Amino acid sequence: MAELEQKKLSELRVVDLKVELEKRDIDVTGVKAVLVKKLSKALTDEGHDPDKYLFTVDSKGGTPVKKTPHETLH
Repeated sequence: MAELEQKKLSELRVVDLKVELEKRDIDVTGVKAVLVKKLSKALTDEGHDPDKYLFTVDSKGGTPVKKTPHETLH
């Protein structure tokens, strides 16, 4: 079962940042600092304060594991 918690922008992991950017149809390439900047701008454009906005994230969700082509065939 998913365990949800609230986190500020500065507390998000890269995987969380990418999820939030994808929700907004924003490019997800770049290092963490670039992703934070993109999401901060998006929040400002939406009328939110990036320093106070809280995201709901799955605290138990680990970083997705990429499968090799061999694993995806089975």
